[in-house]
Amino acid sequence: MMMMIVGGGGGGNRRTFEKRAKKWMVMMTCLFFVLGLVVVVKGQRKPKREKDMYTKGGKYVPHDLRRHEIRDTLMKERKELHQLLEEAKKDGHDDNSERISALRQDISRLQAKEKQLENKVHDDTKKHHELMRTRGQIIDERKKAKKQNGGKETEEMRREFTTKFKRIERQIQDIRLHHYKSSAKEREAVHQARELVHDLATEMKDAKLRREDEQVVKEIRSRYEEAKEALRLLQAGLHKRGHHREL
Repeated sequence: MMMMIVGGGGGGNRRTFEKRAKKWMVMMTCLFFVLGLVVVVKGQRKPKREKDMYTKGGKYVPHDLRRHEIRDTLMKERKELHQLLEEAKKDGHDDNSERISALRQDISRLQAKEKQLENKVHDDTKKHHELMRTRGQIIDERKKAKKQNGGKETEEMRREFTTKFKRIERQIQDIRLHHYKSSAKEREAVHQARELVHDLATEMKDAKLRREDEQVVKEIRSRYEEAKEALRLLQAGLHKRGHHREL
């Protein structure tokens, strides 16, 4: 009797072990599959352009201030000129020949343009970080003023800080918009669209705080989404054109 009970228990333990082993194998298979997928995707991703991500001074350069198109064009042209220079030397042109001198002058001009581009990226990045710091200070000032007023913000305080905030946002965005092939009218349209999105977001937040009727909030949200889409389309149109080729 005891042997039968033990035998039965042993069979149950074996079946439990087999189930756990199968479960473990499935989990490990899934894990290896996911890891393999990550490796494949990572291998297909474009390598990060570490050199373009920071200025020589160590400042982080936002993606849309790096001017990849111009940089790539200048590097490609310089590489082609160096190839022509090597070919000219192989063809027997000496260092004092007109051909060699002309190519070297062209290379020097391109190097000067690359240096000019590097300086412009540095200046834009420096200005961007300064404006972002000012933007943060405006937000901190607003919080401090509200706290000093018992946690409440008057309409006059709101108007004052909203005006400051919009002004600094325009300056931040102008650095980017200046790079695109856009007119002053188009840039102003982007600014106004962005400000409308900000105003409607504030209006929707206020309506919720006042516990307005859901239909009122829904109507504001609808206008907010429409404004966001209009802004997205304006920006997409500029991005599609690309950056200015000239410095």
